[in-house]
Amino acid sequence: MYLRLTADEIDDRVIEHAAMVIDTKKTVREISDETGWSKTTVDIDITTRLERLDKDLAEEVRVILDEHYKERGQRGQRGWKAAKAAQKKTV
Repeated sequence: MYLRLTADEIDDRVIEHAAMVIDTKKTVREISDETGWSKTTVDIDITTRLERLDKDLAEEVRVILDEHYKERGQRGQRGWKAAKAAQKKTV
């Protein structure tokens, strides 16, 4: 069963998700977990749909998302280095 939302309800959700990103600096995954919407829905809301609704707000969100993407790469690199170090200890 699918939930049918009106265009206004979707727009309200988009603005709510954008506000959460700006106010709390939460990631897409954190917002998804908190709101119950899928990560895909949250991501589409704060990128594609938000751009259509409010370009200025979309730019603010984009800056924060870019920080998240950069941090994600750094976390991945740290994890890789830690795994390699642990692997050397066992060999």
